[in-house]
Amino acid sequence: MYYQPSNTLWNELLTATGLNNRQYKPSLFALNATWQLFWFGVISAAEKLFGKVKYQRQIFELADGGELALDWLIHQTSENTALRNIVICVPGLSGDSREVYCLCIAK
Repeated sequence: MYYQPSNTLWNELLTATGLNNRQYKPSLFALNATWQLFWFGVISAAEKLFGKVKYQRQIFELADGGELALDWLIHQTSENTALRNIVICVPGLSGDSREVYCLCIAK
């Protein structure tokens, strides 16, 4: 969105919401890049050590000699093996299912 003072819609939005009267207060996690790096490391380690997300890995051998690994979430709330929806989370090139963003999606 691009703010133009002459645009009446912007003026109506700012008047109705009071956004122009508010003051930005960053959280402890976002004070600066150093804090963000520190807290990401702490939260990432804690999630990997104490998180309750568990996977079962299934490895497929491909015709060209390569391998493909699928990590299936072990559902914590029930033993029911009925059909469920599937969500596919593809981590980055050097990542895996234990990356923080994949763990949060799995939750």
